[in-house]
Amino acid sequence: MSDRIHIEGRAFVIAGDVESDAILAPRHHGAPDAAAHCLANRAPGFVQGGPYPVLIATGLFGLGLPRPPVSAALRAAGARAVIAPSIAPLLVENALNGAELLTLAAAPQAWPETGEIVSVTFDATGATLAWPGHESRWPGGLPGWALAGQSWGEVLRARAEAAGGLAALQEARRQAARAAR
Repeated sequence: MSDRIHIEGRAFVIAGDVESDAILAPRHHGAPDAAAHCLANRAPGFVQGGPYPVLIATGLFGLGLPRPPVSAALRAAGARAVIAPSIAPLLVENALNGAELLTLAAAPQAWPETGEIVSVTFDATGATLAWPGHESRWPGGLPGWALAGQSWGEVLRARAEAAGGLAALQEARRQAARAAR
């Protein structure tokens, strides 16, 4: 198990909010060439000039209902990390659950320019975004299972099997919640 995940490469920066349908239009969900349509109408340079391992939005990212194909298409287009002041919780869940796309809800004092080489490091205690002359760190790191390269689905299956099945796991969680009250 690694104690950190480090991503380095060119950044692509989108000003403002980005709705999930602008990331990948619903008509492209499940299409074999979905990655080619990522941000096609909102920021066509993302695919045309890519790959960009670090995708940064200066506003809210994934507004609406980001279905699993959205995260998968971003990853297939070359993104390995998404950074924005706010990221739709469902997009975060889908990104960790099989898309191998890391997300960081953060707003640094300054933003890099598109094409600048940046590095993003995730560890158990927080995340760091750096580029020449700038470095920002935020608390709230990735859980150990994510650092180990597992998806949330794999973790949930393993926990359910260890508890004797999904129903047993759910009952154990209910009992723990009751005991905590």
